Amino acid sequence: MSVTDYDWMKPVSRVMREARKRHLLFRTLGISPRLQDRLRARLGRMPTDVEIAEDYRSFLLNDLLALQGTSEPISS
Repeated sequence: MSVTDYDWMKPVSRVMREARKRHLLFRTLGISPRLQDRLRARLGRMPTDVEIAEDYRSFLLNDLLALQGTSEPISS
């Protein structure tokens, strides 16, 4: 395989690298407890670990999509 066969991976690796940077930044800033508090207020109870993880993932995904200027995960 040649180098051009891997060209499609460049944007993917860039997005993954950006997601990792943002995850580390958010963890450092303490965004996760704030998301937990917001989720607790919305649900009216203590959220489960799965609910916290899903909310955090959607928070990161929405931020990355806003960064790319899209609103859908797959653009055609």
